[in-house]
Amino acid sequence: LALAAHARAQGPRGARGSGADVAASVHGGTIVFALPGRGAPAHIERRKWPAQVALLPFFTGAAADTAQLVARVAAAREAHRGAVDAALLAIGDASRAATTALTAPPELAGVALIGALALAAHATDRLAHATGIPLVPPCVTAARAALARLGGTAKTTGAGAGDVAIAVLPATVELSAAARLIADAGGQPLRIALDETGVDLRAEPS
Repeated sequence: LALAAHARAQGPRGARGSGADVAASVHGGTIVFALPGRGAPAHIERRKWPAQVALLPFFTGAAADTAQLVARVAAAREAHRGAVDAALLAIGDASRAATTALTAPPELAGVALIGALALAAHATDRLAHATGIPLVPPCVTAARAALARLGGTAKTTGAGAGDVAIAVLPATVELSAAARLIADAGGQPLRIALDETGVDLRAEPS
């Protein structure tokens, strides 16, 4: 129902969406989301976020219009198919590396996940270059450079170009120090946390 409502609202604007954000909201926690294609339902697997990795979301200071961005990327792909497809392939490879990291032994999962998300960040840079679209706000690039000194990274989310980005870093790092680095880079750290429950239809206890 949530996916149908989302598609009905977004479809007329040119982008029905993959449904990944809807699935994340409904299920909560950490999930692996994939679309097999050809009208098949989405594949969703619940995973555990590594305790060794801290997640810090931050606002980039600018809004982004997903439908407009999707249309612009599609147009750029028609004009520069080789370069755009190569960048999209790199993003897909990084995504698969991240999902694999979530199944790694605890002593490896943290560094593997941060490394995979760093690859995803650079792959998005590559897509921005291939399309000529500013998909990566300057504050995300600056935060990534600053957090690299702490063993972390930062990347855009969704279609990029604005809205919320995420920083990931070893859980041993002082989060207040990381938040200051993000703020110094131009981002606005957000006081929100990962909800493990998602949609819960059970009645509140009286």
